[in-house]
Amino acid sequence: MRKWPIVVSAAIAVVGVAPWLLWWSSLPDEVATHWDLYGDANGHLSKGAALAVLGGIAVALAIAAALRSHDMASPVLAFVGAVIASASLATVLANRDVANWQDADLSLLWIILGIAAGVGAALVYAPSVKAHTPSPTSRPRQAIVVRPTERLAWVGSGRGRSFYAVSVFLLVGAVLLFISAPPGGLVMLLVAVVVAQFGGVRVVIGARGVRVSGPLGVPYVTIPLERIVSAEALDVHPMSWGGWGYRGSLRFMHRAAWIVRSGPGIRLDLRDDRTFVVTVDGAEEAAAVVNGLLTSTPR
Repeated sequence: MRKWPIVVSAAIAVVGVAPWLLWWSSLPDEVATHWDLYGDANGHLSKGAALAVLGGIAVALAIAAALRSHDMASPVLAFVGAVIASASLATVLANRDVANWQDADLSLLWIILGIAAGVGAALVYAPSVKAHTPSPTSRPRQAIVVRPTERLAWVGSGRGRSFYAVSVFLLVGAVLLFISAPPGGLVMLLVAVVVAQFGGVRVVIGARGVRVSGPLGVPYVTIPLERIVSAEALDVHPMSWGGWGYRGSLRFMHRAAWIVRSGPGIRLDLRDDRTFVVTVDGAEEAAAVVNGLLTSTPR
């Protein structure tokens, strides 16, 4: 394992916990843990509970990222861990030497700093993922023969029931929340739509390449045919690719996957040692179509 990911995980753990231990006696018994958009405190916990929540989560995420340093989930774990650690540090500094938690003010600059720290942590972990591509069980590679006068295309889809179940749950919550707090209901409705969009995929294969999109066409990923070296059908195990949803990054980690369920999928081996995986029904036929197009198209 590379040295810098370990250093980043250690830093996340230290930043998440050390400030509490250093300034414990300077904190009120109840500390502010939530602020409104103006930086005024509007929520609190005991300092022991706040340490357990903020510091504990930061340490847990730091350890998880280190243990899964070659997994596509590790940059995400590092990102969230760094954001939580920054929030933990900000909470201590905001509550230090105040008489009571209502007097704690927090600058919104901490949000920017936390996100920046998270992005930095994720970028440190990203190179560790590049050289470790999982090798799920693959099926024999096939190609459809395409004659010079023929045009070949393929359309398929994949759906994850758990995503849609969560979307329905969020939708019901959005309706109930809208009655009492319309802004919160609208936010939850947006989250429900986003979850639903990543819960299904539509795969279109043609002479221009492979396009993978959500049920409504967005978000989407387009991979031109000239970037593809080969395709194969495989049995996808979500945890081997960092979990469900869109994982990884072709640009930063050289690997990406759009996974809505376990089971059949296609793996596209791209130029520059990049890999893209998507779960889709009819994976063997889809891979054969891609390979057929590659064979029939002048390179």
